[in-house]
Amino acid sequence: MGKSLVIVESPAKAKTINQYLGNEYVVRSSVGHVRDLPVSGSRKKVDPKKRAEQAARTRKMSPAEKARYRKEKTRRDLVQNMGINPDKGWEANYQILPDKVKVVNELQKLAAESDAIYLATDLDREGEAIAWHLAEELKLDKDKTKRIVFSEITKKAILRAIENPRDIDYNLVNAQQARRVLDRFVGYEISPVLWRKVKGGLSAGRVQSVSVRLIVEREREIQAFNTEDYFRVDAEFANADGKTLKAKLPKNLDTKKEAEDFLQANSDATFTVEALTTKPAKKNPAPPFTTSTLQQEAARKLYFSVSKTMNMAQRLYEAGLITYMRTDSTNISKDFQKLLKTHISEKYNDNYYYQKTKQNKKIKGAQEAHECIRVTQLNESLNDKYTDYDKKLYELIKKRTICSHMKPAIYDNLIYELINNELNKKGYFQGNYKVLIFDGYLKYSNPNLELNTILPDLPNEIYELNDCICSKIASNPPQYLNESSIVKKLEKSGIGRPSTYASIISTLYNRNYTEIKNISGIKKDKYTLRLTQTNQIKEKISQEKTSDQRKRIILTDLGKEVLDYLMKHFSMIINIEFTSLVEQDLDNISLGKIDWITVIQKVYNSFQENLNIQKSITKKPKDKFISRELGKLNKHLVILKTGKYGPYITMNKKNISLSYYLKDNPTDFNDITLDLIQEYIQYPIILGKYNKNNISIHRGPYGKYMKYMNKNYKIPQLDKYTLDRCISYIKI
Repeated sequence: MGKSLVIVESPAKAKTINQYLGNEYVVRSSVGHVRDLPVSGSRKKVDPKKRAEQAARTRKMSPAEKARYRKEKTRRDLVQNMGINPDKGWEANYQILPDKVKVVNELQKLAAESDAIYLATDLDREGEAIAWHLAEELKLDKDKTKRIVFSEITKKAILRAIENPRDIDYNLVNAQQARRVLDRFVGYEISPVLWRKVKGGLSAGRVQSVSVRLIVEREREIQAFNTEDYFRVDAEFANADGKTLKAKLPKNLDTKKEAEDFLQANSDATFTVEALTTKPAKKNPAPPFTTSTLQQEAARKLYFSVSKTMNMAQRLYEAGLITYMRTDSTNISKDFQKLLKTHISEKYNDNYYYQKTKQNKKIKGAQEAHECIRVTQLNESLNDKYTDYDKKLYELIKKRTICSHMKPAIYDNLIYELINNELNKKGYFQGNYKVLIFDGYLKYSNPNLELNTILPDLPNEIYELNDCICSKIASNPPQYLNESSIVKKLEKSGIGRPSTYASIISTLYNRNYTEIKNISGIKKDKYTLRLTQTNQIKEKISQEKTSDQRKRIILTDLGKEVLDYLMKHFSMIINIEFTSLVEQDLDNISLGKIDWITVIQKVYNSFQENLNIQKSITKKPKDKFISRELGKLNKHLVILKTGKYGPYITMNKKNISLSYYLKDNPTDFNDITLDLIQEYIQYPIILGKYNKNNISIHRGPYGKYMKYMNKNYKIPQLDKYTLDRCISYIKI
């Protein structure tokens, strides 16, 4: 028997698989895609002589002929650049990538010398397309070419795949082709319009533009948010023996007067414990990881970006340590469930293993048939060749894998009510005791928890009010989106798929439509009313700060401008529901339910009319700049204006950009007031002279700094500066 060739797309994956197969197999990597639609700059150069001849012919044409010729040439150039022809049934012109010519030649030679070829690329649509491109470009013999798939790179999985080969699934190939073609023509058709109407060099993407819309909708939701205030009531009670109970009023009070009346009514009041109820409560473990939940949890617990999580997961997969990392399934194979049962039963006991009777429900638009993201070995620990980040991500996946098949934690929950019959109309206080009676999966995830199976005995005794506080609570607006929350919104909206989330976010950064910022918390007054033991109502006002929002995705001015244009002229393309329906169509293509050309034509037709209208308008509309007076500062009129680079202030014959202010304090143009920006626009401030040279305080992108003799000095961020203090900075 001759040798068999196994082709994968990754060198690291090839290295791992090579360990499991004998000498009769040769494992090689294609290093990703070997061919694609034409890349930028791959067009053949036009012969200067032929160009000159064509120019001479063009000069002889009538105006109508010239217009027709230019239109036809623009269309030909577009088709050639896109590599797809809408006029010929969406015929695609795939080409070998320039850096893959050597790889293709080597693989062709090996394929010719092999008795069998196994295409072992990834098991999703992208992997299926790579397998198809290899089969086409290498001109593989169908009789000796086999397609194999596996969700984990272990010896058992590889050998099982070789024993159970199949043909290339052209439904999956067509689904990938459809996505590639859709993204290609949307970008190539709309981007040139953006160059003429907004700014040169811009790009419009089908899914990326919808993601920008999700971000701006959240920002507008924050700006439109109206804070609502209410009073929460917390109390502590004590019986004659000094035993204390804590409870709160189940309903909130709306106004300060209601809070004062309630506290006054409770002066010298006594309460009895009534309405004791015991309710068991469960805390279920989270299901195994999908791509999106892994990205979200790694961001929340490890502070990893989406791209960092996926890069590390790729390495762990290719090393055979976890299953395939692009999946929307939460299922675990029956074989691995048996391993989990043995592991959990041996480490704890049989009572801790949870036997699933049905598979987890899949999320909206789930397309993959393979498993969740899980570890391949339950007793594996990573050695020192892996980074600390690799180890943290691996342990996160391992913990979720094991916990998902352990029983829920069980609590006993004692709910009690403290009642004063005379105050029934004002409401009653409610509290609870919760004790852990069975730790379940917490035995693994939080082993230091102690079981406490005994609930306290609460006899019907008299309790006096020890302390009662009414705290004014202000509702907070939604938070700005970060990478984790935008992945969650994309998944919930049915936009994109596991293999696309990371690239969607990366594209938003690369296009300069978004930026990462830390949003500082807002200082707010904390207002409380307290009923003292002498039955006096004591009022207290202190300050607290809301939590900072780290690494939030904020839309840039350019991103807003592009989105506004697309919303006005190509609303269908960036419609969230429409994009979700297109994703469903792609899923149906992968299942063989609909033809991929039909889907492409439907999307193409949806914006062609508007595209032709926009192409016919050759001139970019003039920017409409607006202005309004904000008032006077130091006897000078302050005027707020919009300009090419965003809002700015004109005051005392000086223009002051608000770009730094708005980066730290995102505010709609119509909401900017003199009170908001007064402190900001007073800079630069000249404090005085030192050695006959001015010392001034300025504001920059990183805060305040001092300037003296054309040199910038880093200084502490204070509210006020004195000349003497600033001179001391110079002398340091």
